[in-house]
Amino acid sequence: MKKIMCTLLSIILIISVFTACSKNTDKEAPTSTLNEMELVTEIPAERVTDKTVKPATSFANGEGTKESPFEISNAAELQYFANLFYDIQLADNESIFDYQNKYQSAYYILTNDIVINSDDEMKTADTKAPTYKWEAIGRNSGDYDNVTYLDFEGNFDGQNHYISGLYNCVLGEGTNSPDATIGLFANLKEASVSNLTIKNSYFYVYNTVGGIGVLASSAYNSFIDNCHCENINIYAHSSIGGTAGFIGSIISTANITNCSVSGNIKGGYSSDVAGITAFAADGIIENCTNNAEIIGFENANAGGICGYVSDSQTTDDTETNEKNGVVTDNTTKNHGKTQIVNCVNNGVVTSEMASGGIAARADSGKAKVVISNCKNTGIITGKQEVGGISGTLLSEKGTTANINKTVGSFAIENCENTGNINGETMLGGIVGHSTADSSATANITNCKNSGTIKGKTIGGIVATAQTSDAAELIISYCENNGELICSKGIVGGITGLFTTVDNDCDGYVFEISNCKNSGLISNNGIEGQGISNVSIGGILGKKESSGCKNDKFIISSCENTADFDCETDCYVGGIAGYLLSSTDEEKTVANCTNSGNINVKIIDYDYENETEEETKVYNYAGGIAGTAQDSVTFDNCKSTGKLNVVSGDENKIHFEDVCGLIITENAE
Repeated sequence: MKKIMCTLLSIILIISVFTACSKNTDKEAPTSTLNEMELVTEIPAERVTDKTVKPATSFANGEGTKESPFEISNAAELQYFANLFYDIQLADNESIFDYQNKYQSAYYILTNDIVINSDDEMKTADTKAPTYKWEAIGRNSGDYDNVTYLDFEGNFDGQNHYISGLYNCVLGEGTNSPDATIGLFANLKEASVSNLTIKNSYFYVYNTVGGIGVLASSAYNSFIDNCHCENINIYAHSSIGGTAGFIGSIISTANITNCSVSGNIKGGYSSDVAGITAFAADGIIENCTNNAEIIGFENANAGGICGYVSDSQTTDDTETNEKNGVVTDNTTKNHGKTQIVNCVNNGVVTSEMASGGIAARADSGKAKVVISNCKNTGIITGKQEVGGISGTLLSEKGTTANINKTVGSFAIENCENTGNINGETMLGGIVGHSTADSSATANITNCKNSGTIKGKTIGGIVATAQTSDAAELIISYCENNGELICSKGIVGGITGLFTTVDNDCDGYVFEISNCKNSGLISNNGIEGQGISNVSIGGILGKKESSGCKNDKFIISSCENTADFDCETDCYVGGIAGYLLSSTDEEKTVANCTNSGNINVKIIDYDYENETEEETKVYNYAGGIAGTAQDSVTFDNCKSTGKLNVVSGDENKIHFEDVCGLIITENAE
């Protein structure tokens, strides 16, 4: 075994739309540029309609049972259905309990396609209200309404029919406002909705606390299967509950399978915007596809499938449900964790905050979150924390254990990104920023990126990674084939920047193993005189850490075959650009190979009234590492790549087969 101890001799600087219901006279499809929505106190008269379809006096047929469901055959019967859940009219000697048993938990089916407003009217819905508005089934009742409403707890089967032309444009204020719940349904509670398409529909809401979704505002312990939203437009200026083309928010458990969305979804304020659901806490989202354009403005985060993903909000029933192993119509099969499985985002996703092709933000603190077998093909753009799969993920130990003993566990498995990633900083092909804290674990396994990434501080798989306090963050069997274009920053074929602070010596673990980079890496632009923060690595760009002997930093069995183009003063290595540490944690780079060529363009600074030393360009290039500080063990590593000085003086660059900046007196 060959060991080389490397010490850095110099100190490095640590890196630090609209107006409300507005007009669109050009009738062009929205672009991915961010548009501000004007704050308003009233809605233009031409956008308002208080007229609803005249309700029928009964259903077409049926008794509301599983064997004989209520039949809905036209718009009048659909409106009658909605009215049953909002303005309750009890018959003689009928109790509210009897009423609920008769309607709230009943079975319903569509027997025909239903049109509320015509396709022609919906074409101009962004400038003129169509004939009828739609108010959600089970919508909230305001304090001034003096009416009662019911959540939908029944079973609704669309029988593969569609509902077309839903419309509403409102100023909702507060959780009790009827306008706080927007969608076909308001709140689904232990309900089932299946085999339904909603198309050519439009919703605009300003200043609501409730969730917004075309199918439903929120879902609790419910099942949604084979439902689709086609050519929908939804705009929410200030939605604290979140905005989505499908379900506004999943409160506790829900299972959404085989669903899709297309159209345009825009939301703002301090919320989350997404295609399938804005907020998912505890449940399964499986075989779902987003084809809609997603835009988050102001402080909104945006995700193709989900805005914010979290694990169980309540764990009291975890053990009971898991042990019973029986799934009935209205019980969940996944209590205690959240899974996003076999989902695809094809839509453009844009935000001024965090953005992700599958999820904008993901957080595991009580049980487990898993994102597996998902793919993003859309262009993802954000300010920071931008990823092809997740913009940011946090795994931290919770206070409540569950029966699987997976407290604070996060996994991204078998996922792929082919879309381009753009933004300012923290841009990753799979994850923008990943944190594992407080004895938690995070695993990113068997993932691949082939999209081009442009920005500052970027990684082919994870842009920035952080661990502390006995947490584990492991990236394994991942591959980057996408081109990485970084301007005056940090770039790694697998991970851009790794940081940690573990002053208590609890034993963090950060490991990159069995990963490969074949994507061209370039870093251009003059950073400034003297030593800069530019670090380039085929696997890891830069490591900054503070730890103890119990802590472990490992890069093992990794390979880089890509070339490097560096056009500034930089630290560049075939495996790692810059390994910085002032502490004695275990630091190992083992069984790694580099065959990529390192092309460096020397930049000569010419500043008046400054000495030659002050204007010296620092370039350290290594076949394995550009430079390393303190004790880093290199074991069985090999580089066959060549160094090419594109222009300038070759004497201004330090290059070695293993480490560009090295002291050999302690080598074995």
